[in-house]
Amino acid sequence: MPARDEAQARVEELERHLAALDCERAKIAARLDETRQAAALAAETDTRTLSAPDAPIVMASPTADKVALFRSLFRKRCFGPTLIALAA
Repeated sequence: MPARDEAQARVEELERHLAALDCERAKIAARLDETRQAAALAAETDTRTLSAPDAPIVMASPTADKVALFRSLFRKRCFGPTLIALAA
């Protein structure tokens, strides 16, 4: 009978281990879902950030408008005498 008791104890031990692994798997699956959702949200946010339909200056804007925007953004910076003369 001792062999039968040992076998039963081993079965119970393996069942506990399997239950612990099931619990760990569920936790990892939940973290994976959260990570996937965060990645999808980040991708959606990146897409919205890259496309700005109401932007005043876009690729199709006239060159003069683009240059004016560039100059307004960097007006206060010192790039040397040549660029300062161009900005005036």
